[in-house]
Amino acid sequence: MYVPNVKYVEQYRKIQEKAQKAGVGIWSIENYAQEDGYHSDVVKKNEPEPSKNTVAIQTSPKPQPNPQPQPTPQPVQEVYYANCSEAKAAGAAPLYRGEPGYREKLDRDKDGVACEK
Repeated sequence: MYVPNVKYVEQYRKIQEKAQKAGVGIWSIENYAQEDGYHSDVVKKNEPEPSKNTVAIQTSPKPQPNPQPQPTPQPVQEVYYANCSEAKAAGAAPLYRGEPGYREKLDRDKDGVACEK
């Protein structure tokens, strides 16, 4: 069993007494701190009711920034031309590097333009 530490009890009692007399902190609420403990229900009873002359001020919530619309990714359509005749028949020739249907196999001189002749 341990002996309670009472080294500062007198200092705390003096501070408490001073606060009680001044009516500060928990001592500012009538009947809140009593011998049997603290009574939080008293706080609710002692809260001042809004006066009829009081104007209620409503504050609007801070407007949120509008999110920027994200572009809808377009589905990649795979275009395949077996040869330049197919690309020309489809009206797609000449095909440039990066365009749908371009393949290095169709670009004989490797200049980035397929089916150019």
